[in-house]
Amino acid sequence: MPPGGAFGLWAVLERKAEVGDDHGPDRLAILVVGGDGIATYDALFCQAHSTPPAYAIVLQDHGFGGNWTHFGGDSLLWQLAAARPPPWLLVADNTQAWPAYERVSSPDTGGMHGNARALFQRR
Repeated sequence: MPPGGAFGLWAVLERKAEVGDDHGPDRLAILVVGGDGIATYDALFCQAHSTPPAYAIVLQDHGFGGNWTHFGGDSLLWQLAAARPPPWLLVADNTQAWPAYERVSSPDTGGMHGNARALFQRR
C-alpha cells in the first residue's frame, strides 16, 4: 500500500477539436491505482460485472506500490488476464513480458526508475 494509503486517479484526456485523426484518438482514458495490482485488476476486469478488457497494461516489477508478487512472466496477474487479455503491453526491461506477447518496438531508454520500456503485442 502507498505510504498515504490507497488511492485512485481516473483521467479522460480529450484531443483538441482542431487537431485531426492523424494525431491520435478522440479521447484517452487513464486509470492509476495506488493499491495491490492483482486485486485491483481482478476487481476491474475479472468479475461478472466487469468492464471490457483493458486495452493496454504497463508491466514493471519494482514493488513501488507494495505488491507482494511480480506482474511479469507467467505470473498470477497473467493467469487472471489470460481469459480476457489486453492487446498491448508496455514492459520494462526488468520485467518479463507475458506468454503469447511479442515485442514490436525498440526499448525507450527514458523509462521510469531508469528502466527502458518496449511495446509488446498479443500474437
